[in-house]
Amino acid sequence: LALPRLLAMKTASDFSEIASFFGLPGKEELVDYADKLTHLSPLLKIAGFQAIWLVDKVFMLSEILPIAVVLPTISPLLFGGVLEGTLVTSACATVGASVNFLLGKNFLQEQVGNFSVFGSLPIKEQEWFHRLNRKVSKEPFKSALLIRLAPILPIPLDGHWYVCGVTPMTLANFVTAYFIGTLKVAFIDASLGSLLFSSILDTEAVQEQAKFVLIAEVVLVVLISAVVTNIATTFVTELTADDSAAADEGASTNANTTAEEEGPLAMSLEERIKEEGERKKDE
Repeated sequence: LALPRLLAMKTASDFSEIASFFGLPGKEELVDYADKLTHLSPLLKIAGFQAIWLVDKVFMLSEILPIAVVLPTISPLLFGGVLEGTLVTSACATVGASVNFLLGKNFLQEQVGNFSVFGSLPIKEQEWFHRLNRKVSKEPFKSALLIRLAPILPIPLDGHWYVCGVTPMTLANFVTAYFIGTLKVAFIDASLGSLLFSSILDTEAVQEQAKFVLIAEVVLVVLISAVVTNIATTFVTELTADDSAAADEGASTNANTTAEEEGPLAMSLEERIKEEGERKKDE
């Protein structure tokens, strides 16, 4: 996560040469585009932003296009700052993911359950799906938040939100957890976008100031990533533990059932032998 930001800031000062080489708009044209964007109606910008997020989520376009990175990155330019861009990005992404959730819960349960990746078993037959259902039944909000912070399911990223829809998770838990979990990524990408646009469009003094901000951002990214990795590992461990506990309980139940079934049989056999011995003595 940190390396692309460092490389981007390193090459930002040479943007004019890079843009000319690849035939991209130069600094003057970018300033003109930025000025036009800032003068658009806020409602129009939000509506267009939301429409793109909806299409991206529903059709899972981020698997092949960097839409989920580009939109947060340009959000500070569209909405006037890092904070504004972070909040709008988080809200619009949450609305888009919630549509996936509702489609999965209300209209596409069978299709989601039968979905398979590269010829693997359908989702409804996967062991991780049954473990996830048990976990969601016990801790719906925590499960939703961890899935958003660290998507661990072996399916496309935006497919997670369809799967959440076919679990016992409620819409309220999903929306709250998704919005909170998205704030981290939205803030990081909005900060990167702000730094890049500042480096390209502003003065040398702003560029120098932006470099110090970048260092703080890189440290923050590393810390957040470490925490998220630890949480995700704990989540996987808990899922495995739940599965092992269920298996142990099932084995114990089977053992008790077998003992109960075999007990009367063993007793009746012993009684028959004893009776046979007594009969021979009488003879």
